[in-house]
Amino acid sequence: MNLITKYRPQSFADVIGQDAVVRSLQGICKRRDAQIFLFSGMGGVGKTTLARLTAKALGADEAHTMDVNAASKTGVDDVRQILDMLEYRPFGYGGKRAIIVDESHRLSPNAMDSLLKALEDPPEHVIWCFCTTNPSKLPKTLQSRCAKFELKPVADKALGELYDFVCEQEKLDLPGDVGDLLIREAKGSPRQLLSNLVVAREAKTKKEAAELLRTALETDSIIELCRFVANGNGSWPKGMSLVTKIEENPESVRIIMCTYLAKCLKSAGSNDAAGALLEKLDAFSQSYNNAEGIAPLLMSIGRALFME
Repeated sequence: MNLITKYRPQSFADVIGQDAVVRSLQGICKRRDAQIFLFSGMGGVGKTTLARLTAKALGADEAHTMDVNAASKTGVDDVRQILDMLEYRPFGYGGKRAIIVDESHRLSPNAMDSLLKALEDPPEHVIWCFCTTNPSKLPKTLQSRCAKFELKPVADKALGELYDFVCEQEKLDLPGDVGDLLIREAKGSPRQLLSNLVVAREAKTKKEAAELLRTALETDSIIELCRFVANGNGSWPKGMSLVTKIEENPESVRIIMCTYLAKCLKSAGSNDAAGALLEKLDAFSQSYNNAEGIAPLLMSIGRALFME
């Protein structure tokens, strides 16, 4: 089992760096005075995890909790299928059904309209959890129906405690400066910290760990793809030939692309150049779902090259 899955919080007590949010959720679950939730924040801080824990605390077991990726299930027909299924109360523990909509801001306007009508008076046995990295793109009418929680980047101190715990459990003995590097490069994300640890767990020195992380996050192939997208004047076959050279996770590629385009944007020499780079940056602004493989990366490249 990979570290990210193995050390995913199994209870509210296991969640790190979100103490105020956890206390509020525990109170809501105890009083049962909300059934529609909105979790926002950067990738890897625990939005979906808290949604699952909330659903469980309110009486929806794993068998009756549905994860919906709004990046792929965007249409009104997708929403209608979900709504039809929700008409029936499940048997068993709690008698609740939970729907967790990840990247919910990517639902189509028609799907969102259909959903808003259902949220006006949801059945008592239904729990909705919306997760997003971009809450500003959600309609105010939806936000007003939700108990809203904004998750902050996790402080390095809390990440350090997680790092020490995992190293103890996995019997890892890394130099102290290596741990400091892994924590710093996590940039407030517990998920990224565990990903960094997977890559650099065999490192003997800080320099070696830095090289390993750079290999995982900034290979020559990825930088070449970044330049291709930033220039914006290449052919699709050329872009795909670059993609085939990349072995890294598409989400890692997306993060590097955003960083690269942001650096280009800072040195843009005209309004037109800045505008073009902003459009390209927007094409890569939303986190990817690893279950979709390379498809989201290809969509982002296509939007950056062809869509205005």
